[in-house]
Amino acid sequence: MKRRSCGGLKALILTICLLGIVFVLLFQHTGALSKSLEIQSQQAAQTAISRALMTCYAVEGFYPSSTDYLEKNYSLYIDHKKYLVDYRMFSTNLMPEVHLIPRSA
Repeated sequence: MKRRSCGGLKALILTICLLGIVFVLLFQHTGALSKSLEIQSQQAAQTAISRALMTCYAVEGFYPSSTDYLEKNYSLYIDHKKYLVDYRMFSTNLMPEVHLIPRSA
């Protein structure tokens, strides 16, 4: 009887160790996936801003002085809780520089 319980104990310890390794690997990949999704979200927001700027210029003949104008008139949505918008305008006929800066969580 002692041999059976000892073999069963070894199998249980081995199973727990393997499950622990699987969970550690899973959490590592979850963090990488989360970071990848954040980068894609920021790129999508940057692309949406650029498209709204180009549409505004094509329709109205000028670039707006801020992203507020794009949000009100061109249905642009920027998650201001998630990003700080650095909007630098030089002239109404030159495309502004727009950078999204992720806010700390």
